[in-house]
Amino acid sequence: MFMEENKNEQLRIIDKLLEPDLSYSEANKLRMELCRKEKERTVARGIPYQYGKGRREQIDLTIEGYFELKRELKLDKNVADFLEISTRGLYQWKYRKGITDKQLKKA
Repeated sequence: MFMEENKNEQLRIIDKLLEPDLSYSEANKLRMELCRKEKERTVARGIPYQYGKGRREQIDLTIEGYFELKRELKLDKNVADFLEISTRGLYQWKYRKGITDKQLKKA
């Protein structure tokens, strides 16, 4: 019963988000509430919740640290697994830092 109520609450929040006159701050609050409800529903189903995996991940890594890991582990997938982040998150981090594969060959 809890999951059904939670699902209905999520749908209510989504309906509010679709309103054209909704301010940015109100929309942000609703998005955060929706994520919280999603987490509650996922955990209630016995599934581990992994919000942020792949988006908005906080990656605490220096460029030099990345190059060291890349030399040891070879593939970006292995680096991402070692850091316990998604490969997409790692690619986005590399893009923001301006890191290319050519730089690795020079270093």
